[in-house]
Amino acid sequence: MNKLRINPRSNNPHKSTSLDNDKSSTIVSSKSLKDDIKFFLNKKDTDFTKEDLEKFQEANKARVNMFLDDSNQIITKLFNIARQQLEKNKEVKDEVFQSESVLPKRFKELEPLITEIIEDNTKESALFIKTLINTLEGVDNELKNEPLNIENLYDSLSVMLQKLQNYNITQQKYIYRSVANLINQNHESYTFISPEDGSFIDPKFHKIVSGSGQRIARGLSYILLDSTNEEVLKFGQIKTI
Repeated sequence: MNKLRINPRSNNPHKSTSLDNDKSSTIVSSKSLKDDIKFFLNKKDTDFTKEDLEKFQEANKARVNMFLDDSNQIITKLFNIARQQLEKNKEVKDEVFQSESVLPKRFKELEPLITEIIEDNTKESALFIKTLINTLEGVDNELKNEPLNIENLYDSLSVMLQKLQNYNITQQKYIYRSVANLINQNHESYTFISPEDGSFIDPKFHKIVSGSGQRIARGLSYILLDSTNEEVLKFGQIKTI
């Protein structure tokens, strides 16, 4: 018979031999304990002596005790990681709220959509909002000019779309539509249409710059119409899939 690695029951009746105390569980290594359990599992039931049974029971207690100790360590580790993640998310939220505070006044109607993005609470959403607001400042500056230079305004909107093209935010297309509507409310001569208003390309309004499919993946520039006759002055450049 192979000699067990766990401490056998002592002949001294005053000496504790239970393996369910902390000292014993730390002495018994995981590998040796596993080998002992395996030894008893492979042993025929009819070959067990009373001493074997006691040692098997003690080994099982040690195994349970070791499992509980590992489990507690794992739970503590997971808790600490979760706490760190919450701290990181708080930093992301703080950054987003700081960005929202400088949203140009004429685009305040975007705040409900921005709030939805904030609630997603991801690093991507924070970066998206920061980039959006930075580029909207350029658009806002163009809108302040009198008389309005439509070419410069169109270019500043294109810069915004192109800088945001690599993000994948649920509210993205709705923000693009809202920006166009807010501009259209104050400039009757021209009509801006978001290139992502529809799901599929329309040759009348779109120009494909990347991709070979019919579904719109991302818009890179707005569609610009002459409001008096709805003539297309600028095609909406798009990527397709």
